[in-house]
Amino acid sequence: MQRRHLLAAWARACWAVPAVPSAALALLGGCGGGGSDAGNGPAPSPPSSPSDRRYRRTGSLAVSGHSAVTAADGSVVVIGGDRGDVVLSDAVDRIDPRTLQRSRVGTLASGRADHRALLLADGRILVVGGLQSLTGAPLAEIVDLGRSADRAVSATGQPVLARTGHTLTLLPDGRVLAVGGSLRNSAELWDPQTGTWRLLASRMAHGRTFHSATLLADGQVLVVGGDPGVPVSYRTAERWSPRTETFTVVTAEIAEPRLLHHAWRDAAGGVVVVGGEGLDGRPLATTWRYEPATDRFTPGLPLTQARTLAAATDLDGDGCLLLGGQTATDAAVARSSQWSATAGERVLAPLPAPRLWHTATRLGDEADPRVLVVGGEDGSGGFVDDMLLWS
Repeated sequence: MQRRHLLAAWARACWAVPAVPSAALALLGGCGGGGSDAGNGPAPSPPSSPSDRRYRRTGSLAVSGHSAVTAADGSVVVIGGDRGDVVLSDAVDRIDPRTLQRSRVGTLASGRADHRALLLADGRILVVGGLQSLTGAPLAEIVDLGRSADRAVSATGQPVLARTGHTLTLLPDGRVLAVGGSLRNSAELWDPQTGTWRLLASRMAHGRTFHSATLLADGQVLVVGGDPGVPVSYRTAERWSPRTETFTVVTAEIAEPRLLHHAWRDAAGGVVVVGGEGLDGRPLATTWRYEPATDRFTPGLPLTQARTLAAATDLDGDGCLLLGGQTATDAAVARSSQWSATAGERVLAPLPAPRLWHTATRLGDEADPRVLVVGGEDGSGGFVDDMLLWS
């Protein structure tokens, strides 16, 4: 059976269908069950060079469409997703950074997939949007690992609009900005003091889904790419100002509109954009860097193979780790690589099996280079049933 994501397929119906679509029709499923996976003990000290690191299976978890967040204690929290049952999963699981064991630590009000989760300044985790199993369930919830499992999840204020394929950005003052999703051109602000949401008056130039939103050093947020859903006069990027609460179009464009890319702020304060796919579904190899001082994009070193749906993790500001994904000819790949602005893409030891719609999340504190890879799909409609430690 194919288990892929409905929203991406619906959005792409407005555009030409690629030879190997990156998101086809979905059979949404999951389970409310939890459980525990024993790892193989503490991970050994990682090698100094990424090229020397390998993958080690630490447990079993068949899931896609989930979220994974590095918690304040260094653990990885896996939330919801499609886990193969009749309904989406309501499970909140924690993977211990020392023992690598998985344990159930909470239960959502409803199963959900394709949602977003964000670590807050106080250590709690905000979960917002996505597809939900139960009508009328809270659109936003808080996960607090400091509470017992039966009280770890609680509702917070209800967002004004439902969103899937949106972004969440933590602002310096602790508020959270939710942008786009569900082909919307709107944004909302969540206030942690009151737990309430406020729909902003300012709108983006057009709707955006599967875009990126990156916090700049001055507190503004750069929104890049995304699927508008319908043919429009496409604008590559917009800046959102917390002072005026308005969006401003970045007049400099990049060559190809894109979505499902990876973006992060580098050590110099610019924003790097890597890979993803065009509006026609074709994977992209190009990279770009946005310079806030000039409000312009400049091209960077390209990927050696165009790829979309790779799970990405930032590495020390200059580069990122790209794991798995999809190419123009392969529905799923096992390729692993490290990309940097100075050296381009360097191929690393491959994943044990091809996958997409998985997650790759830092495990431990900022000095810990380990990455936990969870779940995903195999490109032919099945799950990849494992958790892997890259170390």
